[in-house]
Amino acid sequence: MDVMKSLDLASRKYKEEEQNRQFNLEKNSKLKIQEVISTKLRTTFIGALSSIEESFGFLWGDDEDDSKLTPTQLKWKEIWVDCRTRILKNGNSQLRAIKNELKNYIVVFDQGKKIISKEDNNGY
Repeated sequence: MDVMKSLDLASRKYKEEEQNRQFNLEKNSKLKIQEVISTKLRTTFIGALSSIEESFGFLWGDDEDDSKLTPTQLKWKEIWVDCRTRILKNGNSQLRAIKNELKNYIVVFDQGKKIISKEDNNGY
């Protein structure tokens, strides 16, 4: 192989490796930001539920066995369980929506820089 062909082959190989590095950087960056956002959002709605339980748990006998609850406490517990379930479903639905929304963005964490850009219609 002559020198020019060797240089051309090395150049193409370098470009291919650089494209692979960039692809992996974008993929890993997107996964990282999805994880960070998911953790923060979960902490928000789980923390809110915890605060409600701390402040109002006495209404449904939060620390009591169900067999020891009064009819009023049982009714409050039923209301709370329904409310809690709706909050969790909504929070998890929003997590899925964020994950789907992030599919529209190119995310790159590179050497301390954080770059987020919206993809155009061609996926770039």
